[in-house]
Amino acid sequence: EAGTTSPVFEITGGTSTITATYAAFTQPFVDLASSVNQSIKNATITTIGWNVETSDAQNMHNESAGSGVVQVPISGIYMISCSIFETNAGDVSTSLYINSSSSPGVLARQGLKPGASSHAQAITLTTVKRLAAQQTIYCAIQQSSGGDANLAMAGGEANFRIMFLGK
Repeated sequence: EAGTTSPVFEITGGTSTITATYAAFTQPFVDLASSVNQSIKNATITTIGWNVETSDAQNMHNESAGSGVVQVPISGIYMISCSIFETNAGDVSTSLYINSSSSPGVLARQGLKPGASSHAQAITLTTVKRLAAQQTIYCAIQQSSGGDANLAMAGGEANFRIMFLGK
């Protein structure tokens, strides 16, 4: 099963050595960030890109599928969290999504009402979901300012985390 390794355990006593192999489990966990800001077009659902892997225990961050896509290695219950910091000039409404391309539909959504005429806002969305092995997950955003919005990704305020909680 994905997430297992086969370490060897040895006991030596006198002239005898007993060797046993056992399965150890590495918990699937990914923590992504970004070193660059990202522009978000008006009225378009945009997958958020992540180009820094703070932790990726089982190569869940699938660069070949796009820098915003994560694939879970085993089925089970996962905590999924996406945090961003958005800066806009104008009255804006923002929605943050956690989606799955292998199970169409939104896994979680958080909408924010328009703020002041010029503002910055932190948005965090966290959900716990049962996912199938090899299911892909991504974080996306949509805003309606009438123009492009800016995600302040490079300052360390933004991250995308997925953690296996159990079967």
